[in-house]
Amino acid sequence: MVRKSIARFVKIIDTTRDHIIVAELSKELLGLEKNVELISVYIPPPTSPYYRTVDSNCHLQELESCLIDLLEQKDECYFLICGDLNSRTANIQVNRDCDAADSLGDEVDNREPFVHTRVSDDVVINDFGNIFANVCACFGLSILNGMCDATNSSKFTFVASQGSSTVDYFASSHTLSDLVSSMSVSDRVESAHMPVELIVDGG
Repeated sequence: MVRKSIARFVKIIDTTRDHIIVAELSKELLGLEKNVELISVYIPPPTSPYYRTVDSNCHLQELESCLIDLLEQKDECYFLICGDLNSRTANIQVNRDCDAADSLGDEVDNREPFVHTRVSDDVVINDFGNIFANVCACFGLSILNGMCDATNSSKFTFVASQGSSTVDYFASSHTLSDLVSSMSVSDRVESAHMPVELIVDGG
C-alpha cells in the first residue's frame, strides 16, 4: 500500500525473488542525490522447511545477490532494507570492513556510519546475525535498530511465551542514516512481531 499523495514517487521494480520485494523511491521524494531502493525481505529461520526446496541454507545469500544486481542495474543508489530477517545481532554495529567491499568499490555508500554504537535488549548473536552484519559491512549499511532514539528502537521486536528476540530490522546506507529522525518498536497484542516504524526527513 502506497499513499496516493506519494504514489508517483514510488515504483515496484522486482517481485521475482522468493520473500523479497524491491520498490524504488524517487530521489525527489526525499530531496536526495540518488534514488532509494527499498527492499522488503523475509528470511526464513534456519529450521524452516523452505531450505529443503532451494540450494541454500540461508536466504540472506539471496538478499546479497539482490543488492549486487541492483548496484549493477542502477549504477548509483541508496539502500533501505526492512523486514523479518530472523537474524539476532545483539548490539553489533558495522563498518565497511569485509573482503567483498573493496571489489564493490565506489558503487556502495562507503562513508563510515555517523554513530558506531547500538544498544539492544537482545544480547544474543546467532549465525544469521553474523551473516547479516557482514552483508551490511560489504554494502555500506548501518543497522538502525537501537542506534537512534535508543529507548524505543532497542526493544525486542518478537515477543512470545517461548522467548523474546530482535529479528525485525531497518538497515540503510550510511547517508540515509543521517536523515533518520526516529525509529520505534511499538507494543502490539495481536501478533508476536511488534510493529517497527521509521521516520526519515528529507535531505
